[in-house]
Amino acid sequence: MTGIAGTTPHRRLRPHVRKAHWQSYWKGKPTQGEEKSMLLKWKPPQIVNGKDDDSLEAVVRFMKETNKREKE
Repeated sequence: MTGIAGTTPHRRLRPHVRKAHWQSYWKGKPTQGEEKSMLLKWKPPQIVNGKDDDSLEAVVRFMKETNKREKE
């Protein structure tokens, strides 16, 4: 049985910050005669798999420098 919590091994993600975003939710139960409507809510940044801000390590990724004007 896959999909049941605790039965399949999975890797734990390292601590990170989930970026802020808009989230939509449906409100209402059309089966009980109510009209459905969509709500839009702002979700702030959130720490995932971390205890606090101090547990997050900085990650620096170096990018290859390109000069787009030279190619024109």
